[in-house]
Amino acid sequence: MNDGSKEYLMLRDEIMKDYEIIQNSRNVLYVAVAAILAFAVDQKEAFLFLVPYIVIIPVHLVTIDFTLNMYKLGTYLKVFHEQGDFRWESRLYLLNYGTKKRVTRGAQFFHAPFIVSALVCFVMFFASVTYPKSIRDVSVGFTLGAAAAIVLPVAVAVIFFKYKNIKKIQDSYIRSWKDVKKEESRKATRN
Repeated sequence: MNDGSKEYLMLRDEIMKDYEIIQNSRNVLYVAVAAILAFAVDQKEAFLFLVPYIVIIPVHLVTIDFTLNMYKLGTYLKVFHEQGDFRWESRLYLLNYGTKKRVTRGAQFFHAPFIVSALVCFVMFFASVTYPKSIRDVSVGFTLGAAAAIVLPVAVAVIFFKYKNIKKIQDSYIRSWKDVKKEESRKATRN
């Protein structure tokens, strides 16, 4: 096996490890959010429904980081290694984004657990909060809680919209890797 084949296989292995980390991170999300929500229901305290955001947002960002790394590695393989029998990334890209769009990938669905968790917390907070009888009865705690209950789901939505266009991200990586390849070729011809 030549060095190129070894690198290809090692990077594919790294992609699979990143995928495993993503899956494990989602499992942490599910368990932690469920446990916190169960505790909040038991305590009958509306503000506890906002606590899961301390898990939702960081795990969402970790998942995005490892997902982007998978795309970076996959596009590297596509640009530098795919020829002959090794064409998985190129074929997958064509399957997902080719002219016939053979398969609807739904890649942005990796955000779904985070969006759903945020929405559940949002609804549970507003469904369980005790509302003041008049504007004069509004406390600072109520105001801060209501503001947090709005700002936190918006933060999750902002993260989603920033990273939802997977094809755009992959195309950006492909262009960057091709630039690197051209630069390497220019340097090699100068020497």
